[in-house]
Amino acid sequence: MTFCPYNRQISAGGASGGEAALLAAKGSPLGWGTDIAGSIRIPCALNNLFGLRPSFGRFPASGIASTLTGLPIVNAVPGPMAADLESLAFLAKCIIDAGNWDHDHDIYCLPWRQDHYDSITRRAEIDNPNNNERLRFAIMKDDGLVTPHPPIARALNIVEEALEDKGHEVIPWLPPPHLSAANILFQILGSTAGQEIRTAIDASGEPPTDQLKSWYEDDEQGPSLTPEFWNLCHEREKYRKLYHSYWNSTANMTTTQRPVDGVIMPVTPTIGLNRAIPTSNYCAYTATPSLLDYTAVSFPVTFVDSSIDTQTEATLFGDFDQSVWETYRLDALDGSPVGLQVVCKRQEEEKVIALTKVIMQSLNNRKRK
Repeated sequence: MTFCPYNRQISAGGASGGEAALLAAKGSPLGWGTDIAGSIRIPCALNNLFGLRPSFGRFPASGIASTLTGLPIVNAVPGPMAADLESLAFLAKCIIDAGNWDHDHDIYCLPWRQDHYDSITRRAEIDNPNNNERLRFAIMKDDGLVTPHPPIARALNIVEEALEDKGHEVIPWLPPPHLSAANILFQILGSTAGQEIRTAIDASGEPPTDQLKSWYEDDEQGPSLTPEFWNLCHEREKYRKLYHSYWNSTANMTTTQRPVDGVIMPVTPTIGLNRAIPTSNYCAYTATPSLLDYTAVSFPVTFVDSSIDTQTEATLFGDFDQSVWETYRLDALDGSPVGLQVVCKRQEEEKVIALTKVIMQSLNNRKRK
């Protein structure tokens, strides 16, 4: 297990946890990861880093090893990771502007759109609450199934207050159920009954972990039949349409009568794990943007503080939420990084990076008060 440099009692997360740990330990200025259900965003959130999950087709992926080669509708996307946002933005722009569409047939001919980035930074400076161009954010405090642990809930409140202090509009985010998206995504990823995963693990010579055995050792579940797989693809499209409609409907909820620019939400409901801390493997917060092929940036907010992040009584959503709530181990988490993610629609990499800059500026302004 790779450990977090900020707290060696917990994991650095994954799947790009090795890269995240190296960056957090200042062993490298920039890094790359791949993200199919959160594998860039999760380790970045756990290691005080910035990480971009782009939409498919903006960063070259040809030649990257994968256990899911040939899967037609859900792709692991490569994205940059960095300790500071400026480096992340610089690397993203360099790769997008490298003209990779001439060498990789999957890349869209879509150069870096500086005007999209500049539009957000310009609108961030508007201090007139009646100006209909001011920025609009939504915040998801929970997904209605799993309640984030106290440090994450505190981070959400910190960001909400910081944005409102700067004059940006913030509304609640109550979208179609994220669990539905996660179920569709993992059924698609598991449509071969884990044959490729078993092959990769056998080739590594390493023993499988107990936490993942159920994902690839279910002998009773065979590969999906073609009609079943097509139905999953259809369910994915129905969900994407439903989510897109909800996003556009937020024009009825904002004072500007325009949809929100970005959505802030947890990366995971928990901070970290180790062999002594049970885990739920709950990934709906990151899996949903992946199913939608949305862009997202994970960003650092604060650190676990044992003096204020004590676990109090909470109104939970059910037995599963209770089981996740009971994994909170404050004594093992004190001082650990706490990160969130901001999500935009498909192929809005410039916009989501610019919105992250606005969020960080708002947080820095709050700290100076």
